[in-house]
Amino acid sequence: MRARLLTLLSVCGIPVVVAADPAMRTRELGDARARERATVEITVDARCTGPRTTRVTVSPWNTSLRQGDSVAWVINSAANTDSIVIAPKNSSTWPFLATPPYRGRKNAPARATRMRPGARGRYSYDISLVCRAGATADTVRIDPDIIIE
Repeated sequence: MRARLLTLLSVCGIPVVVAADPAMRTRELGDARARERATVEITVDARCTGPRTTRVTVSPWNTSLRQGDSVAWVINSAANTDSIVIAPKNSSTWPFLATPPYRGRKNAPARATRMRPGARGRYSYDISLVCRAGATADTVRIDPDIIIE
């Protein structure tokens, strides 16, 4: 069992206990305020070998977030596409402050950051890409969802 380090300070004559154990601090502040904001990754993969043979995966398809989280759309390193564009189906209700569309490359994921306070619900968006195999190019549009609980 780990010992917890407590420090007693005096602020304006009022004793204050400071916890050095992060678990104790989480209990003191409550889970909602103490939880660090997360960046949820969505992996996009597109494989094509010729005309009308494109196979696309988005994982996870529906992404659940909590208030304050952000999203990074990552292109699989073996995908037959170099870039993606993310655009909400309804930009007037989009839960992020950063103005879409978001553009990503294999070495720089598309990112949606700075969630609007109180955002909640299901948000549909499109992922657009061009899958290339040799001289063949196939334009693809995918429509997964973000769910904020």
